Amino acid sequence: MSDFSSISLMLVQNPKLREAYVNKSKPSNWERYDVDEKALYFYFSSLLGLLERVWYSYRYVKWQKEEEWKQWRNWIRELATNETFIHLIGDDENLYDPSFIEEVKQVIVRPRERITPLKKGIERHNWNFW
Repeated sequence: MSDFSSISLMLVQNPKLREAYVNKSKPSNWERYDVDEKALYFYFSSLLGLLERVWYSYRYVKWQKEEEWKQWRNWIRELATNETFIHLIGDDENLYDPSFIEEVKQVIVRPRERITPLKKGIERHNWNFW
Protein backbone atom coordinates (compact mmCIF):
# COMPACT_ATOMS: atom_id res chain seq x y z
CA MET A 1 0.00 0.00 0.00
CA SER A 2 2.92 2.36 0.42
CA ASP A 3 3.34 2.27 -3.39
CA PHE A 4 -0.25 3.51 -3.76
CA SER A 5 0.42 6.30 -1.28
CA SER A 6 3.60 7.30 -3.10
CA ILE A 7 1.80 7.44 -6.43
CA SER A 8 -1.02 9.50 -4.93
CA LEU A 9 1.52 11.90 -3.44
CA MET A 10 3.10 12.37 -6.86
CA LEU A 11 -0.29 13.46 -8.20
CA VAL A 12 -0.59 16.00 -5.38
CA GLN A 13 2.87 17.43 -5.98
CA ASN A 14 3.15 17.45 -9.77
CA PRO A 15 0.61 19.57 -11.72
CA LYS A 16 1.71 18.25 -15.13
CA LEU A 17 1.33 14.65 -14.03
CA ARG A 18 -2.05 15.50 -12.52
CA GLU A 19 -3.31 16.94 -15.80
CA ALA A 20 -1.99 13.97 -17.79
CA TYR A 21 -3.65 11.58 -15.34
CA VAL A 22 -7.10 13.13 -15.75
CA ASN A 23 -6.74 13.90 -19.47
CA LYS A 24 -9.36 11.39 -20.68
CA SER A 25 -11.67 11.28 -17.67
CA LYS A 26 -11.77 14.50 -15.73
CA PRO A 27 -13.52 14.75 -12.37
CA SER A 28 -16.85 16.54 -12.50
CA ASN A 29 -15.61 19.98 -11.37
CA TRP A 30 -12.05 19.74 -12.64
CA GLU A 31 -12.22 22.76 -14.96
CA ARG A 32 -13.48 24.96 -12.10
CA TYR A 33 -10.61 24.01 -9.77
CA ASP A 34 -7.52 26.17 -9.51
CA VAL A 35 -4.08 24.54 -9.14
CA ASP A 36 -4.36 24.30 -5.35
CA GLU A 37 -7.83 22.74 -5.49
CA LYS A 38 -6.60 20.16 -7.99
CA ALA A 39 -3.79 19.22 -5.62
CA LEU A 40 -6.30 19.10 -2.76
CA TYR A 41 -8.52 16.78 -4.81
CA PHE A 42 -5.72 14.23 -5.10
CA TYR A 43 -4.71 14.74 -1.48
CA PHE A 44 -8.29 13.86 -0.50
CA SER A 45 -8.17 10.91 -2.90
CA SER A 46 -5.10 9.64 -1.07
CA LEU A 47 -6.85 10.15 2.29
CA LEU A 48 -9.92 8.29 1.06
CA GLY A 49 -7.68 5.33 0.19
CA LEU A 50 -6.21 5.46 3.69
CA LEU A 51 -9.66 5.72 5.25
CA GLU A 52 -10.82 2.67 3.30
CA ARG A 53 -7.86 0.65 4.63
CA VAL A 54 -8.60 1.80 8.19
CA TRP A 55 -12.30 0.99 7.74
CA TYR A 56 -11.41 -2.45 6.40
CA SER A 57 -9.12 -3.10 9.37
CA TYR A 58 -11.95 -2.08 11.70
CA ARG A 59 -14.78 -3.88 9.94
CA TYR A 60 -13.13 -7.13 8.89
CA VAL A 61 -9.75 -7.57 10.56
CA LYS A 62 -10.89 -6.16 13.93
CA TRP A 63 -7.66 -4.25 14.54
CA GLN A 64 -9.58 -1.38 16.08
CA LYS A 65 -12.25 -0.93 18.69
CA GLU A 66 -15.48 1.00 18.09
CA GLU A 67 -14.14 4.01 20.02
CA GLU A 68 -11.14 4.27 17.69
CA TRP A 69 -13.29 4.04 14.59
CA LYS A 70 -15.44 6.88 15.99
CA GLN A 71 -12.38 9.12 15.84
CA TRP A 72 -11.86 8.27 12.18
CA ARG A 73 -15.55 8.88 11.47
CA ASN A 74 -15.29 12.31 13.08
CA TRP A 75 -12.32 13.07 10.85
CA ILE A 76 -14.39 12.07 7.81
CA ARG A 77 -17.01 14.60 8.94
CA GLU A 78 -14.33 17.28 9.15
CA LEU A 79 -13.07 16.44 5.66
CA ALA A 80 -16.64 16.61 4.37
CA THR A 81 -16.85 20.28 5.33
CA ASN A 82 -14.74 20.86 2.23
CA GLU A 83 -16.70 20.82 -1.03
CA THR A 84 -13.79 19.21 -2.90
CA PHE A 85 -13.97 16.16 -0.64
CA ILE A 86 -17.70 15.83 -1.35
CA HIS A 87 -17.01 16.07 -5.10
CA LEU A 88 -14.40 13.33 -4.78
CA ILE A 89 -16.87 10.98 -3.07
CA GLY A 90 -19.29 11.46 -5.95
CA ASP A 91 -16.63 11.12 -8.66
CA ASP A 92 -14.78 8.11 -7.27
CA GLU A 93 -17.36 6.12 -5.33
CA ASN A 94 -17.16 3.25 -7.85
CA LEU A 95 -13.45 2.82 -7.12
CA TYR A 96 -14.00 1.80 -3.50
CA ASP A 97 -15.78 -0.93 -1.62
CA PRO A 98 -19.51 -0.08 -1.84
CA SER A 99 -19.99 -0.78 1.89
CA PHE A 100 -17.20 1.65 2.72
CA ILE A 101 -18.66 4.40 0.54
CA GLU A 102 -22.10 3.83 2.04
CA GLU A 103 -20.66 4.21 5.53
CA VAL A 104 -18.79 7.38 4.51
CA LYS A 105 -22.01 8.86 3.15
CA GLN A 106 -23.85 7.96 6.37
CA VAL A 107 -21.05 9.41 8.51
CA ILE A 108 -21.15 12.71 6.62
CA VAL A 109 -24.79 13.35 7.47
CA ARG A 110 -24.60 12.39 11.17
CA PRO A 111 -23.49 14.76 13.92
CA ARG A 112 -20.07 14.39 15.54
CA GLU A 113 -19.72 11.46 17.91
CA ARG A 114 -18.55 11.78 21.47
CA ILE A 115 -15.24 10.04 22.02
CA THR A 116 -14.78 8.15 25.26
CA PRO A 117 -11.30 8.77 26.69
CA LEU A 118 -9.07 5.72 26.96
CA LYS A 119 -9.27 4.12 30.36
CA LYS A 120 -6.20 3.76 32.51
CA GLY A 121 -4.40 0.54 31.66
CA ILE A 122 -5.63 0.41 28.06
CA GLU A 123 -2.84 0.96 25.60
CA ARG A 124 -3.14 2.50 22.19
CA HIS A 125 -2.31 0.38 19.16
CA ASN A 126 1.25 0.37 17.95
CA TRP A 127 0.74 1.44 14.33
CA ASN A 128 4.43 1.16 13.50
CA PHE A 129 4.35 -1.69 10.99
CA TRP A 130 7.81 -1.10 9.57
